[in-house]
Order: sequence, then structure tokens, then C-alpha cells
Amino acid sequence: MTLTGSKKARWKALYQTAMLELDTGVLPARIEAAKAAIHSRMAEAEGSQAGTEASQLEDALYMLDVLLRMYGTKE
Repeated sequence: MTLTGSKKARWKALYQTAMLELDTGVLPARIEAAKAAIHSRMAEAEGSQAGTEASQLEDALYMLDVLLRMYGTKE
């Protein structure tokens, strides 16, 4: 696997982990880790991203923000 491929796999793995997290106490940290990996991937591949991956990254950030608003804080 190439370095680029491993970073692509990393953000996807962290995203999936956050999306599947059931413990709301752990969820905000999982979301922040996934968002950091996504932002890192976006910065790394800026200008050279295939349209599909750029769209996936944007969609993932949006979904993480929705998840954080729904479950990320204790009331």
C-alpha cells in the first residue's frame, strides 16, 4: 500500500469507528480524531484529489458534524 493509500484508508477507518461508536462519552473524541484525519487528507491531496474522494471527504465531515450535534454532548 502506498503512503497516499494508507492515509486514505486511515481516514476511512477513523470515520467508520466514529460512526459506529455507541458510547456517547467516547463519541466526541472519536469524531475529532476522524475529522483531524479527514482535514489532513484534504490538505495533503489539495489540488490532486479525484472528484470522488473530495466528495467523500466533504460528505464524511458533514455526517460527523451531524453525529456530534445529535449525540456528542451530554444533557
